[in-house]
Amino acid sequence: MRGVRIVVLAVAAVAWSRASEAEILVIPFIGGAFHGQATLPAPGIITPAPVDLSNSLAIGVAGLAIAALTRVRRAPLGWLLFAGVLWSVYGVWGYPLLNGDRSARDVMVEARAIAGPQATIGLLAWKEQNLLMAQGPVTEFGFRKPWPRQYAEAIAWLEGDPAQRWIFSLDEAMGACVDRARAIHVGHANRREWWMFRHDAVIPGCIPRTAGDDDE
Repeated sequence: MRGVRIVVLAVAAVAWSRASEAEILVIPFIGGAFHGQATLPAPGIITPAPVDLSNSLAIGVAGLAIAALTRVRRAPLGWLLFAGVLWSVYGVWGYPLLNGDRSARDVMVEARAIAGPQATIGLLAWKEQNLLMAQGPVTEFGFRKPWPRQYAEAIAWLEGDPAQRWIFSLDEAMGACVDRARAIHVGHANRREWWMFRHDAVIPGCIPRTAGDDDE
């Protein structure tokens, strides 16, 4: 039985690690249920993202059903079944829900919604995913160029047709040269904040001084 307990603990540790990454809070509850001491996590430790609530609920319900069927005597079997459910639901259902935040997909869809179908979007301090997942007509000002140089070229490009051109920019690359009250916050992706602005948000004569440049 000692060997079985070690295996169960190992499976529980892996399940907890993956569940924490997906912001699933049900494992402490399920783990306690197998030993007759189910407790909910202390409030305020982790706040799950709304997009994960249905995912967490499905895993929680499955875990409770497994706990009821296997009880303490068959806890090893219960943990193995629960681990299978966790990996299956997270892989098939949970990960696609998280993909929008972990990739540029959602921000690029939102950027196109802001600009409209006909406008051209200029990419400033962009990443490969931004160009790959861009919707509609886009242009860019170099990938390896320092951000201040990209910014200067982007502003010159904006001036060519202010009514039909937008800039999609990394927050840091704008520096203090864009009036954020006139810009639009597009969203968060890849641990970065992204904005859209037109010519009327540009502060004349300003060139941002940024530390990140092209190695961010």
